[in-house]
Amino acid sequence: MASLLKTHGVEYDIEKIGTNYGVIRDDFVIVKDIWAYAAGFLDADGYITITKRLEPRAGFVATGGRGKIHCENLHKALGCGVLQTDLKIHKNSKRTQHRLQFYGADDLRKLLKGIQPHLHMKKAQANAVLQLLDLRGSKTNLVKSRRDELYRVVKWENWKDVPEERAKLLKEWKVEEHEVLAWGQRDNEVIRLVDDIHRIERMI
Repeated sequence: MASLLKTHGVEYDIEKIGTNYGVIRDDFVIVKDIWAYAAGFLDADGYITITKRLEPRAGFVATGGRGKIHCENLHKALGCGVLQTDLKIHKNSKRTQHRLQFYGADDLRKLLKGIQPHLHMKKAQANAVLQLLDLRGSKTNLVKSRRDELYRVVKWENWKDVPEERAKLLKEWKVEEHEVLAWGQRDNEVIRLVDDIHRIERMI
């Protein structure tokens, strides 16, 4: 079936989005599972990141008329995110870019928890951002250190397939690769428990 859709789908306005297929009409997209569709879209043409100021971000980027339809329909279906359409790519270019971006904690949680089970390429980044959101509010050294680890985990996952960037990050952080991988495996619940114990000890 997948090979048939790949070969003949365009004849019937059926287009692949990530790992899923959707039926494209003039101003809407028909999909079976919105979360699977969103995950495929984000894996292929989206991003998950944490800024240097430890601000989590996620978003979808598309171009052209059909890209605009995808972003508009996803924005409507999810009921969250900030939609920007018809952005100029270059000053002299007629091609436009469209973005659906997520900044707020509630929007990010809704998006990432929904697509998390369906992600293939950006699952580690989604997990790290969700952990970061759970740690917001606490200002202890332990939590601050964990937030910095999560920032590095996301940056590593976004650049690990580029040998030069991977080497640059390890040199900048003065760590080995196995240490970065260990950061991604740490349990937030344990960190919160230890943090609570430290706070109680200081109060006694």
